[in-house]
Amino acid sequence: MAAVINAPGRGRSRLSAATPTNFEMVSSGIWTWFTRPEAVYRNGATYVGWVNSSGDCGISKYVHSTETTTSFTLSAALEVDDHNNTSILFLSDGKIMACYGQHNDGTLRYRISSNAEDISAWGSELTANSGQGPYSYPHPMRFSDDSTRVWWFSRRWVLGSSSTRALSMRSGTGIGGGSPSWSNASDVYKLDNKIPYWRLASDGVSKLHVAATDQHPNQGQSSLYHFVGTVNSSGVWSWAQSDGTAISTSPPFGPSDCTQIYDGSSVRCWVSDICIDGDARPRVLWMKYPNNNGTAIEYWHSRWTGIAWTSHKITDDGAGLYSGEEYYHGGLCFDATDPARVYLSAPNSGVRQIQEWRTTDSGATWARQRYRTDGGTAGNPLRARPISPRSHNGEVRVLWWQGTYTSYTSFSTAIYAAREP
Repeated sequence: MAAVINAPGRGRSRLSAATPTNFEMVSSGIWTWFTRPEAVYRNGATYVGWVNSSGDCGISKYVHSTETTTSFTLSAALEVDDHNNTSILFLSDGKIMACYGQHNDGTLRYRISSNAEDISAWGSELTANSGQGPYSYPHPMRFSDDSTRVWWFSRRWVLGSSSTRALSMRSGTGIGGGSPSWSNASDVYKLDNKIPYWRLASDGVSKLHVAATDQHPNQGQSSLYHFVGTVNSSGVWSWAQSDGTAISTSPPFGPSDCTQIYDGSSVRCWVSDICIDGDARPRVLWMKYPNNNGTAIEYWHSRWTGIAWTSHKITDDGAGLYSGEEYYHGGLCFDATDPARVYLSAPNSGVRQIQEWRTTDSGATWARQRYRTDGGTAGNPLRARPISPRSHNGEVRVLWWQGTYTSYTSFSTAIYAAREP
C-alpha cells in the first residue's frame, strides 16, 4: 500500500521553553505492552510499528532531519485489536523484518522490506511454520554470537488446553533471502492452565533476560520471576537463575525453577518492562495491586544486585483503564539508553499525563523529573503505554499513544512523540 506522508510539525504543541516539543507522529495507531520492539532508532530515523482503529497493521518512519513521517500498511483490516501491533527487527543487511498478526493467530506472519532502511516497498507476506497453536506477541531478535539465525519469541496457546500459555521460541535461517527456513516452536516457560506474561531483554550478543509472572492477575495471586538464557554459535540454549545457577529442568520449565523477584501470595502483580543496566544486570518495572483488583495500582522497580533482588515503589498509577480489564495500567518503561530514567502514564488531578521519573541511587528512591504532557480532562484524551525507541540518539526518547480507548478492540488513538529541545 502506498506510503502516507505527514507534514513536518503536524500536531505540534509547545508546552514551555524548558520542555520538549510534542508532536503527532502517526495519525492513527496503538500498541499493547507485550509485542516488542515497537520502536527502533537507526541512522537518523525512528521506526514505529502499530495497529490502527481499522485493524490495519503497519509501520512508520520518522526522519529527524526533515521532521516528516511516512507510513506503510503491511496488512489491511486484519483485526481491530491492540494486541496486533507490528514489531520491528533490522536484519544484518539493514532490511527490516516486520512481524504482526491477529490476537491468538494460528499463523506467524511477517514481511521483509525490499531495501535497507526503507519502508516504501516490501516483499509478500510470509509465515514462520504455522501450526502448533495460536500465537500472540511476536518478539524477533538477533544475537551476534549466533549470527546466522533470527530468533522469534512469542506466546503460544497450547492446543488441547483451555488456558495454558507458554513462552515459545523458534529459529529461522536465510531470513531476508530467497529460501527462509524456520524450526518448529519450542516452549521455554509454561504453566498448565495459567496465562503467564513476560518481558524480554537481550544484550544483542548471547544473553536473554526474562521477567515473567506465573499467571494473569485476574486469575489469582500472581508473582514475578526472573531467568536468563545464553545461546551459542550453534543455536543451543542454556538457562539459569539470576545468580547463574543452571536450571536443570529441561524446557519448558516453570516458576519453581527460576528466581523469584516478588512474592504475590498476598498482593498481586503484573510485569511491564525489563532492561540490562551498565553492570550487565537486569532491572524490571512492574505493577502491584494492593487491593487485589484494579481499584489501585502501584508502579515498582526491581534490580538484581548480583546477590539478591531489591524492590522499591516508584509512584502510584491510579485505577485500571476500564471495566472488564481492571488490571490494565497506564504503562511504564525504561528509557532505552538510560535505566535510571523511566517514563510512565499516571493521573495528575484526574488526567493521565506522560511523566518522566529518575533515580540517582539505583532505584532506591525516585523523583518526578517533569511532565511530558499537560492539559485535557479526565479520560480525554487518554495518554498511555509510553515506549522508548531502541538505540535512540537522544532526540526522540519517548513515544506514547493518546485518544479515546474504550477497550482493546475499540479505540481511536494517535501516536505522539516528544522531541528534545
